[in-house]
Amino acid sequence: MMKKAKWLGAALIAAAALAMGACTTTMAEPEGDASTPAAVADIQGEWTLVSWSDPAALPDMPITLLVEDARVSGKSACNNYSGPLEATDSTFSVGLLATTMMLCSDDLNTAETTYQALLTAVNGWQLNDGALSLTTDGIEHLRFTATN
Repeated sequence: MMKKAKWLGAALIAAAALAMGACTTTMAEPEGDASTPAAVADIQGEWTLVSWSDPAALPDMPITLLVEDARVSGKSACNNYSGPLEATDSTFSVGLLATTMMLCSDDLNTAETTYQALLTAVNGWQLNDGALSLTTDGIEHLRFTATN
């Protein structure tokens, strides 16, 4: 009986040690995404499209871009969109976009398709006089101003 009690006591101590070892303290992450390079912090926030490289005129409805850490979102004339972003101090790459599916006029549908195609094709960015330029191989395709 004494041998069995010692074995049971040792088993309980081992189980308690394992349980204590499994408990860990998680430190809170700092605000923002630690993987966001410092220069990319300059383009965080909301932007409004003011020009694009497509010969078609911009629609009357605003097109916006919100850059938050590793995501983009906004309004693309009629529907809302969001998607992943990979950016460094000079690169800007948007992944597959998710969009709402509201019924839009033909003009707004065309504008949306054009904007989303340009946005997902860019591979670089620059800040010029407070304007955000999104580029493909150094050629500007989208120009935004900060939204107040």
